[in-house]
Amino acid sequence: MTRISKTALLAGTGFGFGFLILFHVILKAYGKLDFWGLDLIRFVVILLTFSGIAAASWLNEQRGEDNPLRHLGILIAVGFVILVLSGLLSSSSSGSFYLEDGKWIPTTYGSLFISIILAFLAGTAAVLACIRIVFLVFIKRNRKTQRNVIFFVSTLGANLVMAGIVGSPSEDVFFVVSPFSEILFAASVIAIMIIASRMPWIAYLTKQEKLQGLLLSFFGSIFFTLNTIFSMESTNQLAQSLTYLHPALRLFVAISFLLAAVYLTVCFASTLFHLPTAEAFDRKKAELSTMHNLSKLVKNVFNQDELLTTAASLSRQICEADGAWIEIDARVARPGNAETIGQGHAAPRNTTWTAISDSMNKDDMQRVVAALSRVYTMDPSPQNKPLVIQNAARDKRITALQGSKLPVGSITAFPLQTHDKVIGRLYAFKRMNYGFDRDNLNSLSAFADQVAIAVENHWLITALMEGQRLEQELLVARQMQQKLLPATLPSSPVFDMAARSIPAHEVGGDYYDVVRIDDDRIGITVGDVSGKSVSAALYMAETKGIFQSLTKFLSDPRHVLQRMNEALYGTIERNSFVSLLYAVLDTRRGVVEFARAGHCPLLWIHGREWQFLRPDGIGLGLDGGAIFEETLAVETVKLQPGDIIIMYTDGVSEARNSDGEEFGYTRLAEAALDLQRDSAEFLLDGILERIHDFTRSDVIEDDLTLLILIWKGN
Repeated sequence: MTRISKTALLAGTGFGFGFLILFHVILKAYGKLDFWGLDLIRFVVILLTFSGIAAASWLNEQRGEDNPLRHLGILIAVGFVILVLSGLLSSSSSGSFYLEDGKWIPTTYGSLFISIILAFLAGTAAVLACIRIVFLVFIKRNRKTQRNVIFFVSTLGANLVMAGIVGSPSEDVFFVVSPFSEILFAASVIAIMIIASRMPWIAYLTKQEKLQGLLLSFFGSIFFTLNTIFSMESTNQLAQSLTYLHPALRLFVAISFLLAAVYLTVCFASTLFHLPTAEAFDRKKAELSTMHNLSKLVKNVFNQDELLTTAASLSRQICEADGAWIEIDARVARPGNAETIGQGHAAPRNTTWTAISDSMNKDDMQRVVAALSRVYTMDPSPQNKPLVIQNAARDKRITALQGSKLPVGSITAFPLQTHDKVIGRLYAFKRMNYGFDRDNLNSLSAFADQVAIAVENHWLITALMEGQRLEQELLVARQMQQKLLPATLPSSPVFDMAARSIPAHEVGGDYYDVVRIDDDRIGITVGDVSGKSVSAALYMAETKGIFQSLTKFLSDPRHVLQRMNEALYGTIERNSFVSLLYAVLDTRRGVVEFARAGHCPLLWIHGREWQFLRPDGIGLGLDGGAIFEETLAVETVKLQPGDIIIMYTDGVSEARNSDGEEFGYTRLAEAALDLQRDSAEFLLDGILERIHDFTRSDVIEDDLTLLILIWKGN
């Protein structure tokens, strides 16, 4: 409610109150002014004044307030204040009114002011009472609630309009003398009974709140019952003051107080009947709250010890046990990583224990759990069945395994099961015998399922976080690996060169490099490490380092590959190798001299013809010396203007479509013939697009590297 609205309503209320005082002062001084038209004006002013008070009270509470005890407290305060004021004025103002021509007239101006103030306060109290009852009715509303409230408001309005328009020939009686008026009043009573017949919010109060509501509704019922009687009894000071201000106001106050009296009386009776089930309701409410807290806990807690400790504490609360214990089997905690539980917590043994207890020490609880574990071992029943022992001292399974008496009377254990796997157990103990009833067992069974889900979700979240961390690290590794590739390629009027490498995963094992040996010669290499991902990327980085260091003082392709093989043979794993093609371009003579260490053949396109060149050679790291040197051959190509040299890895030729068919060497050569232009970059993009159209997939199965050299000649 805005400040302007409050100011306007306050000003309107003040104006109405001032008008009523002035009107009745003039009326007392000049009784002849009391004709039908002025009485109607008085009724309209009263109606507008109290409507403004009602609007202010309603708008000031539009904050989603659903606290019924607060509304009951305000009702009692309103009823008590009016009752006290009415009693005080009645005891000190006896004879303040006299009856003249069937109308109550104040004896003095002092009694006039007092009666108007009392009537005004009573009307305000009636407005507040109605507003509070409506708020209470709308708590836990259903589809009929609004209809019932509208019915009551309509009957109340009809009563007021009838009293305001028709008037009363004898205002010392409560009803306007008319059969229709009596029917309207009866309709209001029926509406009051309908409204008071439904109070669903009482069932949702805790036991303590029910006791408070019982006390509030008891006194409120008494206060408003007395106020209702005083407003209806024509000889009472309150009734006379209301009648003098206007008979319609007396009718409104009486009906409103009757509504509050009936509602609070029914509220008292209903709350009294709900008290025996209050504890059961509180327990169910606590169970729901516990389940909710556990579901929130697994989202915010990344330490499994804290998760299990809190879950054990909640399980003790849910059945009011003296102790609770959670056992998690680390062997089934996380497949492939059974020794790790949670994030950064290593399991020192096969089982992780977490306990919470108010009246039992850890040693006693360990004795109980150890005994139960042996019972489970000897019991032929399935391990995923719950175990309930209501009298531990007389249970043969316990006494046969435990020498001394256990410090508990009743024990229960529930398996923590996810899918078809038992990951642990939840134990709860009570010192008393037969401490677990069916309700406790059902609650613990449901809670055990939630704990199992919470623990499994915790593991999944932990694994997801670990995966995200590794993914981020691999992303950084990919960025670093991309920096190992040449940022720019040499350019010259006599040739055009373009290259691209696309890893199948975050990092890959493909490699290409271009180095300037001297003013006339350029070294070009394309390699592929067997395997994929991290290990291949590491060998790729090692290969680059060796290649860069050797090409500083060696240029012959044969010598470079021999020295690279010697360096890698002692460090690379026996099941891994590196295929490499190394070529030296002599820009002055237009000659390419190259050697191949088990790599894909070099594609040479001359005019409209193409040829795959396959000089002998085995992969780097497969042999330490003699065999590698004997099989390694060097081949030379004399380039003509327009010739194209294509170097690639097997990710190009072995790219497969959905039918399992490979892209192959022929398609590569034909694509190069169809697309050959003066631009190496254009040709590179065209071949990659042909591969994408062939596979019809954005996901590549193997690392892919492609280097294209177009010789333009001198």
